[in-house]
Amino acid sequence: MNRFGRLAMTIWAETAPESLAEIEDRDAFFTMLGMDAEGAWFELSRELAGPDLPGETWLEKVGRINNARLRAEEIVRAEVLMPPSSTVTSEQEEPEDLDWIDPSLVFWQDTETARQAALEEDATLEASRTDDLS
Repeated sequence: MNRFGRLAMTIWAETAPESLAEIEDRDAFFTMLGMDAEGAWFELSRELAGPDLPGETWLEKVGRINNARLRAEEIVRAEVLMPPSSTVTSEQEEPEDLDWIDPSLVFWQDTETARQAALEEDATLEASRTDDLS
């Protein structure tokens, strides 16, 4: 079983344990799913990377290819490895502990709110200047 098959088995165990329990031959199922996912990942990686770019350095090419591989893996994880949405348990969709919030997200939200307020204030000042000139 390849890495995609092992990852799919872990995802199913966490999000759809009842469906996982119903699979008779897990090794065969996740081996095939992993092979399908790997093929999709390979093709999508090539498609997302695209052709070599004129004037592209070796390091830029490595970055472009690695970025394409990571994006392709995210897409394959979401579209191929996840169990059907009808089998996902509702407990996994809504965590019980909603009190915990990442402090960096709070900081980002405060910063974004302040930025938006400043932009609105600038727009209001500009509008009032335009009215004064009229």
